Order: sequence, then structure tokens, then C-alpha cells
Amino acid sequence: MKKMMFLCIFCFLAGLFYDIDNLKPREFGLDYLDAFMYIDKKKVVERADTAAYRRIVEATKDSAWLSPENSLYYSLLMSAQYNYPPAYYDVYHTLTTFMNGIDTLDVESKKFALAFLRRGAKLHEPRCIRTLKQLEDSVGNNSKILKSKK
Repeated sequence: MKKMMFLCIFCFLAGLFYDIDNLKPREFGLDYLDAFMYIDKKKVVERADTAAYRRIVEATKDSAWLSPENSLYYSLLMSAQYNYPPAYYDVYHTLTTFMNGIDTLDVESKKFALAFLRRGAKLHEPRCIRTLKQLEDSVGNNSKILKSKK
């Protein structure tokens, strides 16, 4: 009986040390996060799942591996196709963050970003209203782009 116990313990330890990498903590890289979010991405595209959309935006915002621009497609989809008010601000925020502020955008991109900001404000999205008011206060009457309705 002791021989059998010794043999079992020896096999267990040999198997344990054979693949010691399984005991080390895993580092989650880009491939893991992308595969992990596949289900959420599919829910957003197929069913306009707002909870899945928020998880994607938060994951790309907080991730060290994924940049916030990775959520731009889903923000555009949720805003344009499904008319989800928070997505309008996310489109504006992603564009301006990626280019380090609205002042660095070219004229067409600035109009595009502001159009999404205005649409979000029309849908009573608080962040859009607040940002639009801050832009109007900081620019004043000098900006033609801010006043244009297209």
C-alpha cells in the first residue's frame, strides 16, 4: 500500500513539474482581450446590447493594451444605426482624444465630431450638452464651424 501511495505522489509531482508554466500567473495580452470581448462585440452588432457596448467602451478605456480608438466602430454603430445617446458622445470623445483635442482636427473631421456632439445634445445626453456648452463658452462668437448646423 505504501508503494502505491509513493507511486501516486511521485506521478503527481512529476506531472506538476513537467508543466510548471501552468502554475505561473497569466498575463492577458491583446489576443486574450480581443477573444474575451468577441461575445460582447457580437451582441452589439447583432442585437444593439447596450450593456455589452458599455463593457467594450470601458474595457478599451481602462486597458493598457487596447487603445480607446478600438471602440470607435461600435460607437458609430450604436449612435448611427441604433440611436443610442451615450454613443454620440463616445464618437466625439474618441475622435478628439485620438487627435489630442478638437483643435488639431482638420475642418471636415471637426464638423463630423461636432455633428455627433449636437445629435447627442438633441437626444438630451448630459455629457454632450455639457461639452457643447463648454465649447461655445470657450470659443465664443469666433467659430464658424461651431455655429454651422451641417
